[in-house]
Amino acid sequence: MPPLFRRRTPAPVAPPATGYLDLPPDGARHDPDPWLPPLSRGEALAVRVLVTSRLRSLGQDTAQHAPDAVTTRAGATVDLRAVVAAVHALPPAARVDVVERLVTAAVAGFATDGQHVPAAPASPLAAVERRLVAGVVRAGVLAPAAGPAMGPHLQACALLVVDGEARVVTDLGPHGGWDGVHAEAVAGVRLLDPPQHHVVGYRGGADVHVLTTADPLAPSRLHVLDDLLDRLPHAAAGGRALGTLVAVPHGHALAVHVVTGGGILAAARGMLDWAARARPDGLVPTSPHVHHRGPDGALRAVTEVGPTGAPRLRHDVLADLVAGAQEH
Repeated sequence: MPPLFRRRTPAPVAPPATGYLDLPPDGARHDPDPWLPPLSRGEALAVRVLVTSRLRSLGQDTAQHAPDAVTTRAGATVDLRAVVAAVHALPPAARVDVVERLVTAAVAGFATDGQHVPAAPASPLAAVERRLVAGVVRAGVLAPAAGPAMGPHLQACALLVVDGEARVVTDLGPHGGWDGVHAEAVAGVRLLDPPQHHVVGYRGGADVHVLTTADPLAPSRLHVLDDLLDRLPHAAAGGRALGTLVAVPHGHALAVHVVTGGGILAAARGMLDWAARARPDGLVPTSPHVHHRGPDGALRAVTEVGPTGAPRLRHDVLADLVAGAQEH
């Protein structure tokens, strides 16, 4: 077996072919990978993600990806062909632990060979470099294998971000399922640029905080909503013991109302009107529904599909929220 971890030689090399970091179309996922045989394109991409993820967990920031190697900022390279030689005969679910052990041993071997590999400092581009980000999509679009339900209208998923474009990882099985990617994917959300903050006031003193983003990943901020609200003085002033109302109508906006009292109905009506109206040109809708997000992060819908097919408020849920606010 060739050495797993090697130093990159200074000899110039031809630019690598492109496409090996792209998520293959569903119809091509089982095609042979031209760079890492005998794996399929989907299996090879999973191995690349596993190697990169393990390097980052060990404090080794990646500097370059090639069809057959991943190079760290310290100048060391993981030979992906050697990794594939060790795991190709294993079922996909069994490859995760083996890849992690190989990369861990390789890093240790490189560090003891007179070349200490320092931990790289956090980069403002880490979210793009990591590529893995927790996402939120409309329920019913993806199969259950793509991520868990977040209520009747929303589903969590993992997004692979390459060159600023986010693509859904439709099958998390090779990555250890949602549990296997959750921590890294949520960490990727925290590294995204902070959203812009706007406040919309409604009758009864109901403030709705609208968070807008230049990237199309505003719904992803639901995964770190408490962290975001902690940075907004007006959102944190009254506490969040009763949870929040949230809506994600499209990829560039997230609306939040902190449940504190009599403004619940006004906020819910305003958020529903905002979420259900026509989207700006070019923006793909996420969901026109409004949800109550409990202090534990669980979502329940405060809207339902009415007889006309349009969303309408669920007054039973809102009545429970109003009663809880009066008792609090």
